[in-house]
Amino acid sequence: MMNKKIIGLTVCALLFLQPFSLMAEEMKSRGKILKFSGDVEVINAEGETRTVKAVDETLNEMDTIVTKKNARIVVQYNDGALSVLDEKSRLRVEKTNWFSYFGGKVYFTFKRVFGESRHVKIRAATIGVRGTTFIISENGEQESESVALKEGLLDIESNGPVFEDRKST
Repeated sequence: MMNKKIIGLTVCALLFLQPFSLMAEEMKSRGKILKFSGDVEVINAEGETRTVKAVDETLNEMDTIVTKKNARIVVQYNDGALSVLDEKSRLRVEKTNWFSYFGGKVYFTFKRVFGESRHVKIRAATIGVRGTTFIISENGEQESESVALKEGLLDIESNGPVFEDRKST
């Protein structure tokens, strides 16, 4: 009789805790804040905004980082990659290996990895990345982006008909 009660309580506890474990999986940590200055906000997947107050704060999947005027932030991802967002920049940390750039100036440095490459989505293209250091920035009032490669290789796939590839000499 006692064993049936214990089994029943265990099953009830597992059923009760299952939604919490699913929520934890949905909110997977993608990285942390290494350094910041100025007014920086993080907007989660539900649209809730929090102001960054300390280093080591966690960034989760689908968090969007927003730097205000004169603000900067350095983010380290779980795989060792880094992003530096300059003032007035926006970057969404999506699911594993995916990022979306929404404006400003963002410096990326990714370690060389074997296996699935990383991707950064911008308005005009999707950038495939392995071991690379590059910067994405807006070009003034034209609402266009530029990608400057410091080292490594990028695989750039256009999202539409308008795409220009200029190689510097």
